[in-house]
Amino acid sequence: MKKYLFIMAVIFSYSSIYSQTVFDANSSASSDIKGTARYVSMGGAFGALGGDASAIIDNPAGLGIYRKSELSTTLNMQFQKSNATWYDEKASDNKIGTMFNNFTYVIASPTWRSLQDNSTGLLSSNWSFSYNQVKNFDRNVTIKGGKTLSSMTDYMNYFTTANNTSPGNLSSNSDYNSPFDNTNVSWLSILAWDTFLTDTINGKYTRFLNVGEMVSPDYQLTERGHINKYSLAWSGNFSNNFYLGASVDYTTIEHSSTSIYNESFQSGGDMSLMSNFSTNGGGVGLNIGAIYKPTYNLRFGFAFHSPTFYSLTDHSYSDLYTNFKTVHNYSATPNDTYYDNSYFLQSPLQLNASMALVCNKGILSAEYVYNNTTGMKLMDSNGSSAPYDKYENTDINTMLKNVHTIKLGAEYRLTNNLSLRAGYAYKMASVNDNAIKYLNLNSIRTDTEFFINNSNTNYFSCGFGYHESSWFLDFAYQRINYNEAFYPFDYSATQFISNNTKPASVSTSTQNLVATLGLKF
Repeated sequence: MKKYLFIMAVIFSYSSIYSQTVFDANSSASSDIKGTARYVSMGGAFGALGGDASAIIDNPAGLGIYRKSELSTTLNMQFQKSNATWYDEKASDNKIGTMFNNFTYVIASPTWRSLQDNSTGLLSSNWSFSYNQVKNFDRNVTIKGGKTLSSMTDYMNYFTTANNTSPGNLSSNSDYNSPFDNTNVSWLSILAWDTFLTDTINGKYTRFLNVGEMVSPDYQLTERGHINKYSLAWSGNFSNNFYLGASVDYTTIEHSSTSIYNESFQSGGDMSLMSNFSTNGGGVGLNIGAIYKPTYNLRFGFAFHSPTFYSLTDHSYSDLYTNFKTVHNYSATPNDTYYDNSYFLQSPLQLNASMALVCNKGILSAEYVYNNTTGMKLMDSNGSSAPYDKYENTDINTMLKNVHTIKLGAEYRLTNNLSLRAGYAYKMASVNDNAIKYLNLNSIRTDTEFFINNSNTNYFSCGFGYHESSWFLDFAYQRINYNEAFYPFDYSATQFISNNTKPASVSTSTQNLVATLGLKF
């Protein structure tokens, strides 16, 4: 029988334990509709239009549309709110923040043919360097639940039982100064054992709770980070009707999530599990694209985005606290040595096809984007996918879906200087409804929760802009809506499942106010 009921563990991933999940890969590979105010206000439907700093990211051929050099930057104010319902209990949370969407420098370089008033051949050779934030992870989520039989303590007990862990491996012994050094044992098993959430009776592990005892759960998530692209692009204008472009991107990922899962026990007392997981790294990708103008009014665009090959590192931290009617406190930590878990991720390839109608008074544009999400692949630090093929890469192929996105945009010119804009985009969900977050039986991770985006994401936008020959100022408003199902852990792994066991329903709404200032010279 253990004498202590509290433990804090500072844990970092051992490189020999593969801790990535299909949800980690999916969050690192996806992007959003972010960029300049004009781009956002028209739903990102710029693949066949070009002439915009953010359009270069989607189709580098759009750089060839520029006739003047340009320097531009974009400020974004974001308002995020989430509403959750779980076992008839409701909760909400929000996050407000500001960020820079992009900074772009375009060098328009007419060739000698253009300077000689020649209308055929290569007329301009344009270059650009740009920074773009293509995704922002910032959000706060609070979920409160009513009474249920499904408890995290059962899930912890599952790891201990399924892994056939002996009690001697859950405590310090002659082989290990700390059980946390034993790579054959789940950290959830050790935390549950050391905080009296699981125990043995007649040599058999048993749940802490009484049979039929209810718990009241609640959950808080603080998520932060972003995906940034640094791009060097070139595009050529051929005879004012064909544009060819290419770009090299260096993409960085900084993503962290801190979650606190609590349960209040019907018999008295409670538990609180805090988990922090972060991913950092970067990778290189190549994009090529083309725009064809068969007539002055009609344009077609096409672009191919190669997979980005990321080198990433994960970090983990957690602590578990339990409080019973009679409180005894004890703290313990693993040894100070820790290891970073480094690996490679191959992101999806992407195809863009677009068209636009352009007239003196306005623009109508449409774009289709295909992401081969199921083609992602995890590899170890030596470049081998073998360690992940049995579980993680198989899960990517079976639990994720290839993503299809439709973008629509319109612009109407009120005067020679003032334009009104509107846009809409529809992005299909990338995760199957039956997806589950699997953790290895010896996993050191304790962030057991997962969100399934079980609906399509809708983007609504509008805006306006004022342009002069040497400068411009654009504004946009964007609203993004999507729904998710929240699971605190894999329900199917526990034997105590009641008829009312269900995920929480979470709806998230994000509003963006975007302003872009640009100088032309």
